[in-house]
Formats: sequence, structure tokens, C-alpha cells
Amino acid sequence: MSVAVLVKRRLAPLAKTVAPGWFWRRKHRFLQRHGESNPEVQLVRSLCNPDRVSLDIGAAAGEFTIAMLAASRSVIAFEPQPTPARALAAMFDAVGSTVRVEAVAVSDKPGVTKMRVLESDPGRSTIDSDNALNDPDGSRVGTIEVQVRRLDDLQLDDVGFVKVDGARSGQDIGQDAFVSAAPRVSAAPGAAGSRRGASGKTSEAGDCGLVRHRR
Repeated sequence: MSVAVLVKRRLAPLAKTVAPGWFWRRKHRFLQRHGESNPEVQLVRSLCNPDRVSLDIGAAAGEFTIAMLAASRSVIAFEPQPTPARALAAMFDAVGSTVRVEAVAVSDKPGVTKMRVLESDPGRSTIDSDNALNDPDGSRVGTIEVQVRRLDDLQLDDVGFVKVDGARSGQDIGQDAFVSAAPRVSAAPGAAGSRRGASGKTSEAGDCGLVRHRR
């Protein structure tokens, strides 16, 4: 690891404390630039409807959320892990964004559940008991409790696009109403065990498009 990278990592917590507005605006610009050169992020952006609401389920650091907002009327970002959720809220508040952050997981049953998280890479996590969450480096897997909601229970209006990490279908996230309104949804898995792969297309105008990411 270079000296420059080490210095940045050591200074980041200080900058976040001393100049939080500057820190979060800088992070937002970095994620925005990175997303502009990421074909998967640009694919998701191209599927959003500028006149409707988009949902980012499994928002993580917010790279997809930023791109989706540029092509949507508004975006609701779902991130169940407390620390990343607070970071998302702070970042979007610092740039005056209209993104609404919901610190909940989304599934077919509301309540509280256990989320397994790779300690070396907290962005890789799951509430799905069928997900092995394997790590080739043998990273330890921690467990946290997270709040869970059904999408349909949130009574969201005018949703045009949903990007999902990890779910097998719309029903898995309590999205029966959206799925019945959007029967033509396609999605392909990305790299095994990763939150980064996505491919898909929207249905015809008036329907709700959904793209799924496989962890």
C-alpha cells in the first residue's frame, strides 16, 4: 500500500470530524465520477424514469443511488446496516440532495432479523439463509440485527424502477403489488458472492422495471 493511500486513510476520520460537510461533499463527487465510468452503474441509470420514483435496495456507499437520482424524480435508498445508513444520510444532506434514506432491510416478512456481514468487506452482507456468503480469503462473518419492512407496506407511490441486491424475485422483498404491475422483468446475476454485478431491462412504459443484483 502506498504512503499516499495510508495518509488518506489516516486523515479521513479526522476530516469527517473537523470538516464533515467538506468530507461528505468530496465523497459524493468521488462516487459520482466513479459511477460515470462504471458500465453497470450507467446501465442502471439508463433504466430509470425521470418522471417517477426509483428505489435502491441495498444502497451501500450510494454510488448507484447518486446515478439513479440524476435520472429519476426522486430516489429512496434502503440500507439496513446502521453505519452505512448514517453515512448515506450525512452525505446526501451535505450536498442538499432529496434522497430519502431508509435504514431497513426489505423482505417478504416485516420484523427484525439477523444479517450476516463479512467483517473484511461490510458491503457484502445478506439476510438470506440460503446465501452462503462465501469469501475466498476466509474472512470472518459477523451478525447484526436489522429492521425489516415489506415494500408494499410502505405504500410508495409512482415507483418506476427498483434496483435490488440479493433478492430472488419481487415477492422476496414484499413487492407483490409492484410485480403484478410489472410482469415483464428480467435480470441476470453478476459475479458470485458480489453486490457489484447487474444486467436487465425495464418493461414497457407504464410498468415498473426491476433489476436484481446477486451478492
